[in-house]
Amino acid sequence: MSVPPKQRQVSLRGASAKEISRDALLEKVSQERELRIYNRRASAAALFVQRVWRRYNAMKKVSEQLQQEWETLAVRHNNQMTSGWISKNLLRPFLFFAARASTLHQKLQFTNVKRISTCFKILLRSINSTDAEKNFCSLAVGTHGEKSTWLYQAQKLISLCSFILAECDITCHGHENMVPLTVLAMHLSISLSDLKGWKSLKSDNIRDADIAVKRLIGFMATRKCGMYSCIRKYIMKLGSQVASGKKTVVSTDDCFVITASAVNLALRSFHSKRLDISNTDIFDANDASKQYCVFILTVPYLTQCLPSLLLPALKHESALLPCLDSLLISKDKIFDEILKLEQSENSGSCAEAIPCSGWALANIINLATEHGDDSCATGRFIQGLDCRLYVHVVNIFSENLLNWLESNVGLMRKNSDELLAIDYSSEAVDSISDNSNSMKSSYIDLLKPVYQQWHLRNLLIMVKKNIPAQVADSCATNQSIEYLGNFKLLNVIYLYYYMLRIFSFLNPFLGSLPILNILSFTPGFLVELWEILQASIFSGTGHLSHEVKFCKDGKDATVGNCNETICDTRHRRNMKDAGSKWVNVLQKIAGRSTDVNYTNSNDDPLSPDQVNEDARDLWDVEAMRRGPQER
Repeated sequence: MSVPPKQRQVSLRGASAKEISRDALLEKVSQERELRIYNRRASAAALFVQRVWRRYNAMKKVSEQLQQEWETLAVRHNNQMTSGWISKNLLRPFLFFAARASTLHQKLQFTNVKRISTCFKILLRSINSTDAEKNFCSLAVGTHGEKSTWLYQAQKLISLCSFILAECDITCHGHENMVPLTVLAMHLSISLSDLKGWKSLKSDNIRDADIAVKRLIGFMATRKCGMYSCIRKYIMKLGSQVASGKKTVVSTDDCFVITASAVNLALRSFHSKRLDISNTDIFDANDASKQYCVFILTVPYLTQCLPSLLLPALKHESALLPCLDSLLISKDKIFDEILKLEQSENSGSCAEAIPCSGWALANIINLATEHGDDSCATGRFIQGLDCRLYVHVVNIFSENLLNWLESNVGLMRKNSDELLAIDYSSEAVDSISDNSNSMKSSYIDLLKPVYQQWHLRNLLIMVKKNIPAQVADSCATNQSIEYLGNFKLLNVIYLYYYMLRIFSFLNPFLGSLPILNILSFTPGFLVELWEILQASIFSGTGHLSHEVKFCKDGKDATVGNCNETICDTRHRRNMKDAGSKWVNVLQKIAGRSTDVNYTNSNDDPLSPDQVNEDARDLWDVEAMRRGPQER
């Protein structure tokens, strides 16, 4: 064996140093460099943590000192406080320690609740004052600096009030002290955003005050404020109360005031849109519509969570139609926001849960209709509803829900099989199955207007009116009209086609039978559906048009050289022959061969017996064009 050549040795540390190879030296140098870089990063991170901690500690000490000074100032206040004094001496230190991020991301302590209540009472007393010098809202119509200060402080107060609303839980013990604070917060939010509550306002300043309020309402509609998200959290707690049957631990009056104020704030932007101002850049109602669609319309059991006295406000056309319009125009963006909301709430991880798009579908149907307990006759759409918008939006959400159901049906079965493999007694599986069926049944109850006869009848009436695309609704934009087109029967057919599939997925007991019943027993629907089906099947089919000829009155029908005996023979058939004929017709449409030959291979003329025999296999379209109701 040949001896391998000796590797080249490098010595950089004198003769006494152990010689190593070049590759080992380079690797060692690289490791030392990485260690130095790591040490530098660790030192920088340690210094950064120390700076953050020192800053937090310093701010905490300053905040505690300001709180003590503020309490002394607030206790000794008198009735001679001016609006400037309130803005500078009362609100500036208050917003520093009450509205900073460290306070909003933790539970409000009792001491903070007491301080915030004191400040809110002072502000409400100032806003209700008729003296302009003492009214805090008079700053909104003052100098340019006063306007900017008022808007900034009002925005901070609205954010703080929204956070307080989200923290309020009327069903949990220990939150009794939060309820009076939440009532004050709702009163303050309403007062700041309602021009009619400013008692010191003069006629000369109405325009400036209107612009200031609209700027504030525009801020309330943004994600930065987070008002709609906080309203959603509060209503979700009301929904858990309805689902679990818990009783409120506070008075009914306080609960109603809080809920009514939250609904008022959610709809405030829609009412402000109706007021005319020259500067259109002040307020964009489309942002409010999108936020409302994402956070409010997706609340489970929305119409059951809220008191019945508040539902007319949600059902009003001024609130519902802009949302339907936004859903039609910006459906992709809204669905992306809804998906992000599901991921943040982890609501889509549960296999048996209904997605947010499904809850939005049920809420839109309930908000757009007014129905009673009678499932046949009573009921109507809300006044001013654009049925085109309604049907298109329902179809959009139905399609989205069906896509979710089809993609999750396999996951549901997989989870059920895993539980069966773990628990041989299958008690857990039965419990989960019962809960899932209960949720599905309650969800199907929310779709009750769809399988009521008045719903389909009213849509058919609107179809007969043939609303053109050029007729613009007062609440619909020109951009949404481009998506709508004429209102046709095909739109209604799509709606019930989607509902048939949804009910087959979610109705654990009857399946799609309620939808099939309403489609079968609504007068006139099957006739019109049959005409559309006939036109779609036989349009452009030349081979049938040459063989089958029929009169408009249905009195004369001939096939080749056949005479009127064909129609007479067909009318004398029994039900069994009719069933056989339908089998043959479907086979013809599918292009399959039948047992009966319709052509003479020898090109011989047909005899009368052959004509009568073949008449049973020929399809008189005119006789069947009105469907099974005319047979």
